[in-house]
Amino acid sequence: MATIATVKNPPARTLMAVSSANRTNTEKIPTRKPVYPMSAERELARAFLPVSVIIKKTAKPFLERIAAVYGAWAQENVRTDARLSMQDAIGIILEEYGDALDEQIDVESITDRVNRTARYARGISIRDWKALVKNAIDLEINEPFYTETTEDLINKWVYESVQNITSYPQEYLGKIQEIITWGYTTNQPMVNVYRRIEKLTGDTRAHVRMIARDQMGTLNSRMTRYEHESMGVSKYKWVTKRDSRVRECHRELDGQIFDWNNPPAMWYRTISRGIVYSGRYCHPGEDYGCRCVAAPVFDEKIVEAAKANRKFYAV
Repeated sequence: MATIATVKNPPARTLMAVSSANRTNTEKIPTRKPVYPMSAERELARAFLPVSVIIKKTAKPFLERIAAVYGAWAQENVRTDARLSMQDAIGIILEEYGDALDEQIDVESITDRVNRTARYARGISIRDWKALVKNAIDLEINEPFYTETTEDLINKWVYESVQNITSYPQEYLGKIQEIITWGYTTNQPMVNVYRRIEKLTGDTRAHVRMIARDQMGTLNSRMTRYEHESMGVSKYKWVTKRDSRVRECHRELDGQIFDWNNPPAMWYRTISRGIVYSGRYCHPGEDYGCRCVAAPVFDEKIVEAAKANRKFYAV
């Protein structure tokens, strides 16, 4: 049986882990670990990567123009009117860069690939749910039911994912503007500003992959919750990947039992302030870039109801 614990000093808003007093001896948790759809995440990253490729391929002439304008201002930099003129000129360059990116990014192609990836991930999730139910309570689920009833969930996620990745170029351009502002407010030479912009541009591939991870974690979390609640499962055990990349907060949540209506508070640790709560309350997969998963907690009433439900049949 999973360990029940609480995170240190959680906000009063939420009851963290489910109290052992509210649990029964008839609860069953799969011995099989739920699957995180890593192969689907890789497919989604491949669908998103053209955005990074286009940003890098298109960058050079625009960044050279920005460097020339900033460099000319840096040689004068005592004049306020020169700074304002520089800002206006760079703003025009960034707008032109944005237009060039919009023309090259094929939203239709990205949407098609994200659609196919979503359905691939759904297949992984349903097969995993089938295996978990079989492992814990020896029932077979009716797979077509889940395929048919998750269309709205899938379509909403596809729309959100496409919006997230196609809006990233504007986020990237905004960060360039922030670097320019940092440069002129701290009197940085052109070479320092340009190096930061080059690093930002070089990091776009990693950022796009992170967006893919975040979006796949979101989809997996939504599918998992739908599967659980469709069968009346209201509680789950938090399960991490148990590798070196798991953040400290999630490591402490590993193995604890939570209610789907009461997600735990997220926190991070700082050297000066210790544990700081972020104000976010998340289930597995909902925190940014989270690869954690939720294992269902079945009780006797759920099992009996499932045997009588058209979604299942007893072995």
